[in-house]
Amino acid sequence: MGKTSKKESKIHEAAKRVLEVLEEVEVAFNRELRYRLESEFPHDVVGHAIEKLRKEGKIKQYGVPGRKGAEDMPNVFYALPGKDYRSLLPKAKEKLELAAVIHWISSSMGRYAEEVWFEAFRERGWEVYPSTVESIGRVREFKGREALKDTRVGIDFIVEKDGVAYGVEVKNRLPYPDDLFEKILVAVDLDLVPLIIARWLNPSQVRAIRELGGFYVIYKTAIYSPTYKEIVDKAVKILGYPIECRERIDDSYFEKKIVKEVHDKALKNLETVKDRLKAFKEDVTRYREWRKRLSSPT
Repeated sequence: MGKTSKKESKIHEAAKRVLEVLEEVEVAFNRELRYRLESEFPHDVVGHAIEKLRKEGKIKQYGVPGRKGAEDMPNVFYALPGKDYRSLLPKAKEKLELAAVIHWISSSMGRYAEEVWFEAFRERGWEVYPSTVESIGRVREFKGREALKDTRVGIDFIVEKDGVAYGVEVKNRLPYPDDLFEKILVAVDLDLVPLIIARWLNPSQVRAIRELGGFYVIYKTAIYSPTYKEIVDKAVKILGYPIECRERIDDSYFEKKIVKEVHDKALKNLETVKDRLKAFKEDVTRYREWRKRLSSPT
């Protein structure tokens, strides 16, 4: 019998936790299980664990009749064998409808989170570009430099302090971001230090950002407007979603995550950071590798 790989071992551990979660919540869909367990396992590992359990007959797959589901929250639910399907339907229906609402407002909350983080820098005296919150998003030029034409995206905004300018990209969605390579390339084209501020990143993305010379902040809980407090509270209670309503970034959090863990380190190691970013940009033979490492595995 062959030796169990590290990945297989992780999938096995995740499978045990999936069974425990299903024992507790009775019925859950794929993404819900990934988010509930993301502090323990990467999303793709949980996905593999779910498929392993399904094939082994240790969990059953169901759907709500006549319902489509949201784009990344399909009408596919899982429960332990022996559970009465009809008794699970009301809870599955409620979860499906709630997930669809959250999915529907998530894109506007992406913009909302960008604005919250932009104001966090501005109100603490950092230089910001663009100068107004209405103009942030798709920034492709800075101080006479322009992003190369082969990258059509832009970054959210730029902040500067003590002579160090950062190209900031905020990622507020629940799934891992999947366009980091292009965003970082734009920042480097503009001679900026890439700063990814994300709700969550996978281990490969974390290592790649660090190695190429960029910085990241993981804030774990998606930022939603207080306008949606009722629906957010419901999603947290019923789906276990990592979301919260807030209007600003706390002073202590900003000081710890942005000033101490990013800016102080950037200042201390600026020459090394610049060298790594230069190597990243110039070695086009590694672009495919970087793109893969910065992507989101399913």
